[in-house]
Order: sequence, then C-alpha cells, then structure tokens
Amino acid sequence: MKKQYLLMAAFASALAFTACTNDDAPFTAPGEGEGSITEEKVVEGATFEIAIAGAANGNTKAARPMGSSAADNNVNAIKLDIYKFNPDPGNNWEKITIADTETGATGGAVALKYVSGEANQNEGDILEDGIIDYSTKENVNEGIPSTDQHINKRAKIEVIGLQSGVKYQIVAIGYNGTDKAYPYNSTTGYTAAGEGFANGVSLANVGSVNDFGGMQEIFAATSTADTYTNEGAGPEGQDVIEFTVTPSLTLKRQVAGILAYFKNIPMYLPKQDGADNNTLYRVEKLEVVANQTATDFYFPAILLDNPDFNGVVATENVEDVLMTFDFTTAHNYPTDAETITADQIADGDNEFYTFGDEGNGNLYATGYESAKPNDLQLLPNTAFGARYILPYDKHYGESTTLTLVFKTKNDEVLLVRDVTTDQPGFASNTYDIRCNNFYSIGQKLKTDGTDGPDKDDEDDDDDPISLNGNTVNLRINDAWDVLHNMGVE
Repeated sequence: MKKQYLLMAAFASALAFTACTNDDAPFTAPGEGEGSITEEKVVEGATFEIAIAGAANGNTKAARPMGSSAADNNVNAIKLDIYKFNPDPGNNWEKITIADTETGATGGAVALKYVSGEANQNEGDILEDGIIDYSTKENVNEGIPSTDQHINKRAKIEVIGLQSGVKYQIVAIGYNGTDKAYPYNSTTGYTAAGEGFANGVSLANVGSVNDFGGMQEIFAATSTADTYTNEGAGPEGQDVIEFTVTPSLTLKRQVAGILAYFKNIPMYLPKQDGADNNTLYRVEKLEVVANQTATDFYFPAILLDNPDFNGVVATENVEDVLMTFDFTTAHNYPTDAETITADQIADGDNEFYTFGDEGNGNLYATGYESAKPNDLQLLPNTAFGARYILPYDKHYGESTTLTLVFKTKNDEVLLVRDVTTDQPGFASNTYDIRCNNFYSIGQKLKTDGTDGPDKDDEDDDDDPISLNGNTVNLRINDAWDVLHNMGVE
C-alpha cells in the first residue's frame, strides 16, 4: 500500500497572512457615532503578522524552475495592496495610496511599518511600495517565535493611517522578483459587486507564467476588515483605530503545474489511421497538448465564485502545446531512411531512443534545459519537462483534456494517445485543469535524486511513463501545497 508523504515543508506553497487586534476592545459598529465613515481623524492603526510557510529559498532568480512535483516555492517578496470601500456613490472600491513615509499617512493614505521578524528590513522601516523583502534571508526563524513547525518566516507590520468606520480590503501577493521588482507590468484592476470584489486582478502579460524561458508562479490572498474607534485605548489615553475582526489571509499558488517524464520512447511508429501497418515512420517529435488555451487569469482566485477556475479563456477550442520533445539530438537518432518495415524492428533494429554520448543521458523539453534546476537528477534514457499552466474548467467538446501527439519530420501526425487518470473522483479523460493542482505524467517527487522521500519505500521512487505501453496514466495532486506523493491509496 502506498503512503501519504507529508513533508516537513508540507505547506511550502502556502503563505499565511493574519492581523492582530485587541480582542477585548469595545466594539462600535461602523457608521455609528464617532466611528462613522465620515470621520477623518488619523491615528496609528492595526498591527499585522505575516507568516511564510515552507522552504522559500530566498533565491533572487526571477522564476522557480520545476524539477519535480514537490510542494515548494521561492517567494522572496510580498506586495501589499489596500482598498477602501466607498458605498456612495456606486459601491466602489478605491485603491489607497501606500505612502513611503509615516508622515505621508494622511488624507486616506496609509503607511506600513516593519515591526519585527526576519525579512530583509529593520524594525521601524517603512515598506516602500508596500513590499516586504525576503530576498536576502534563507530559511531562518528569527523575530517572532512560531509554534507551527511548518512556518519558518514571520514578520509583523504596523498599518498607520487607518480611518474609522471604514471597510478595507487587504490583498497580499507573493512572488519572486529581482531587487523586489514586481514581476507583472500591469493589471486591469478590481471590480466591485455590492460590498465584495467580483473578479480580482487580471494580468496583462501572462507570458511570464506560461513560457519556459520565464517560468513564474504567483501566490495571492485577500480579506476584508472593518475599523472602529477604540476610545482612550492608546498609551497616553488617545483614541486608537482598530479592526473589528481579525483579517486572515492564506496565500496560495494561483496557477497549476504539470510535468512529463518518459521512458521507452519509440523511434518508429505506424500511422494511426494508416492501412499499411507494416510501414513505420520515424518519430521526430512528441508534443504534450492541452485541449484548451487559457490566455489570462484572475487573482486572488478566492474572489471568484469557484476559486479553482481562475483562468480566462478568450477563444474556445484552441489547443495549447504545453511541451515539445525534439528527438533529432538523440544519441541514436537515424539520419538515413525516414521509414522502415515492421520486420526490421523485429530483426533487432533500434526500437527506442537513447540520449547522451554513452547512450545513458537525458532529453529535455524544448526550452526547459536553460531553466531546469541545477540539481536535477533523472533516470538514464528518459525525457523530462515541467512548467506552469493556467487553469480552465470547461471540457471543450468531448476531447481528452491532455494528449500526447507523435509527429514525423514534416509535422505529420502519426499517433495521438490520450492521457487518462484512474484516480477516484476524476473523469478518466475530461478532467479539469484546476488552480494549485499538479498534473504528473510519470512520477517524480523530488528534484535532487531518483529515489523518493522515503528511502525504504520503492513506491515513491521515480517512475517515468513507458511510451511502449498501452496506457498513459496521469496522477493528479489536488493538494499540491500539502501532499508530496501523488500515488495515494
């Protein structure tokens, strides 16, 4: 029986963001008395705790290349945005200016002051552009002590300039950026639906998420909170503006992930619909294809009616080639005839591709090798690729969600094989691509070795899919932040 493997960094992709307030303070409902929304008195406000769970590695590389299905991240910055709800006119959310100085927290603007923790700030620092910088710290546990063994980075932020009787929306975005640079150029902003956000932020340049050359992921969360005036609660008896309830945000990955890990890749195949099965054609490339292309996505996904599906589909029934494997560089790639006979294969001609000068190397998906982890280890004569994919929730027509397409030199399709799953709770071939899920064609649970996390259990070792078999089985991890081993019984 296979096991559930829970890593010590089980919540490596979850970033917890919670706010502290005085639970014993008297409550004055927003809009009543001195705590009304029209009051402009500005005093020091709430203090927030920020906790980053898991092994965020502090790497300033602009993206985290995937080498396995492990639940980890390299978040080195958190950007905070704060919005204020204006009921009149129009029930609008107004983005608040985050001042770079404490004295700038007037007229509706706020300032964020770093109080304690182990991010790359000193106590008393004002967060420029609302960004908390973790880029030069690695897996330390200084500052605020933690009782949660999964949390290894914590910090406290003071918000200065809150107004009383106001509903605020706090948005936290976790990412990896060089010199704290926010990796996305522009957004379309938020829209209001009554007193809640309807859609979230739609990215204008999702290429940094989808392309091999700039593989990027993003984490996000949001929460609303009302404020009131706690009369005389200040250290010198002054009024203090606080939150009526504690906002709590848990940042989660906003995209999905996929890897492909193959062995026994055939050099020749008959045409799938051909009458002459004795003629075999040389396989030049293999494509991993999704039956739909998502071109954009909304975040934080939790704002949507169904947060699993935050991808935006602009045009239906447009396939997306997720990965391409080019076999022309294989160790034993034939350079002569493009066709042979089935009898020649039976007589002992090369049947499968091998890689490397000694015939025991590896092949990578086009564009992946330049972005792969430095410590990536694979079984010999295997092909590998991994990337992020934008979610989508419709089963366009009756086509299989993922397929493998084998092609000739002239891009003629030889064979299309469905990628199916036998996991309970999932449709065999029309499964969804869901936010924060991981789709694994072949098993690889860690980057720096071919044995799994448990040295005594062979069930979690590398298990590339044999393309010489009759089925291509997909493992779906619907708890990517928690479960390491997707082979669970």
